[in-house]
Amino acid sequence: MADLNKNTSVPQWLQTVVTGSTLIFDCDLSIRLKKIFKNAGFTYVSDILEYDYVTLSRFRGLGEKSTRELIEFMSINNLCFNN
Repeated sequence: MADLNKNTSVPQWLQTVVTGSTLIFDCDLSIRLKKIFKNAGFTYVSDILEYDYVTLSRFRGLGEKSTRELIEFMSINNLCFNN
């Protein structure tokens, strides 16, 4: 079995395309971040995209680590917060 570590990048053809109609549950996010969005009533990635970064950072449970994860997720998937 191949040894995969954090420094190994996933080939582009293996990555799942994330769009606004993608379910948050199907995204590569931590359970904590998924629960934060579930508690906020979010179902789709488009629900996240409706908010700006400042508003999202005020969500209950969304601390520094979760915020970094969200920003990385948005960057990897070429998604932008609402301005």
